[in-house]
Amino acid sequence: MPRFKIRRQRRYTELLDKYHFSPREALEFSKLKKDYPALKQMKVIRIAMWANLKRQSNRRGWGKRREQMEWRTRITSFYERVRVRTIRDKDTGLSIEVLTNWIVKKDVHGKPVKPRFSPWEWYDYIFSNLPDELKWDTPRSHRTKGGQGEVKMDKVQTRRWIEDLKRAIAGTDDPARKAQFQEQIKNLNSSLKRK
Repeated sequence: MPRFKIRRQRRYTELLDKYHFSPREALEFSKLKKDYPALKQMKVIRIAMWANLKRQSNRRGWGKRREQMEWRTRITSFYERVRVRTIRDKDTGLSIEVLTNWIVKKDVHGKPVKPRFSPWEWYDYIFSNLPDELKWDTPRSHRTKGGQGEVKMDKVQTRRWIEDLKRAIAGTDDPARKAQFQEQIKNLNSSLKRK
């Protein structure tokens, strides 16, 4: 078992024991410090897969060892299954169907590697099917060396947001909301000073 810091170890064991992720999946997704909407959806899918296996195991009277073997087989077939993904061509804007599975056979330089499944392909697939209001998560900073870098904001737009927040403070009587708006103004002002 990998040795991590305590919080990451807790996330790792929770993904293994409670949500029935494979060790490789748990290793990758324990890097995420927040419970992103895509990860929540993946947990739901994995619990449903496990419940299906348990029902089948109880019907057929499988032992613990047989159950574990079947689970490994199901995880492997889950990643090897060919899926059709619809993407849009950058130049023409037309949709293209792409046949894909989630097994990595080449590294980023195109050199062949020992085939292994990529949990991030599953993550990206779930993320692309989320509704727009849940696409706020950005776990890719954990996947790349440089992270996402600085986010550049438009100064004019930031000043407009500050003015809108000041009008909202004037229009509300709730002290909690006023405090929240003032905190947002403070954060926006500090982002303006950094530029």
